[in-house]
Parts: sequence; structure tokens; C-alpha cells
Amino acid sequence: MNKRELILQATLELITENGFHATPMSMISKKAKVAAGTIYHHFENKEVLLEALYSESKEKMGKSMQAAELSGNSFEEDFKSIWTALFTFYANNRLRFQFLEQYAQSPFIQKETKEEQRKHYQPIINFLQQGIEYGHMSSIDVEVMTEMVHGTVVSAAKIFHSVGNLNKSTVSDLANFAWKAVKK
Repeated sequence: MNKRELILQATLELITENGFHATPMSMISKKAKVAAGTIYHHFENKEVLLEALYSESKEKMGKSMQAAELSGNSFEEDFKSIWTALFTFYANNRLRFQFLEQYAQSPFIQKETKEEQRKHYQPIINFLQQGIEYGHMSSIDVEVMTEMVHGTVVSAAKIFHSVGNLNKSTVSDLANFAWKAVKK
């Protein structure tokens, strides 16, 4: 890992463990094993560091959903594949999941940052919009639909991280549950 990556990883670990306010730059410097000046070389301040970590996390999340195997034969199966891909990302990346949840609800996040990071999952929003337009899904606002679908994945990931594991059948049942909630 290069120094920038070490700083981001240390920040991810410390923020999820201690929270935003209890993680000063000096602690990040110590955990990353870099000089404080090195952090400021890469990031102007803590807010910029947090935005960079958020952006990187959203990009990885978006790539995981876009990598879902879509057959194009069944909208329902493609929906479940995307849902499962996001769940798998959150299940395999507990710290990123926790950070994204914390940061998205924090006063640190700027509206512009949220809007900018939307680019990473815009293809999924477009997919949901098509599902609504083609009559596969309930006719509600696509923004509301996106939040509702994401909420089912977040709930499943929270269960996964608290229980320790969910078998493949249960994950499939949860994806089916999400589908039933939005289908027309």
C-alpha cells in the first residue's frame, strides 16, 4: 500500500472503531505509521480526508453492483443479482459498510458530495427507473425506490454482521423479499 492508501485504511479502521470526533489526525498518523505532515500532503484537512474515504467507498460499492451478472432475460432475476451483489459487498466489507452508514448520516457530509458520488451507482438507479417505466416495479418515485431497496440491503447486512453469517438460501430469500416489496 502507498502512503495515501495507508492513511485511508487507518482512517477507516479508526472512524468505525472510535467515531469521527474521537479520531484526531494524530491518531490516524500513528495508526498509518506516517508523519502528520504526510497526511496533510495528501489531504488538506480531516473533512477532505473523510470525503476522500467516502468517495472511494462509494466507488467500490458502485463497482460491486455494476459487476452483478445480468442475464437481460428476467428483470426480476437481474434485480436480485444486483441486490445480492450489494449485499455481498457490505457483507465482505464490514468497515466500509459501517463507515458509509455513519458518514451518510453525519453532519460532515456535504449535499454536493452526496450528489457527486451518485455517479457510482447511477446505472443502478437507471435500471430501477426502467423497471418502473416498463411496469416491472411499482410506480413510485425512483429516488424513493432506490432508498427503499437500499434499506433492505442495509438491514440484511446489519443482520449478517450481528449474527456472523447468513447462508446462501437466506440471502436468496432476502433478495426475494426485497423484490416482492417493489414488484408491480
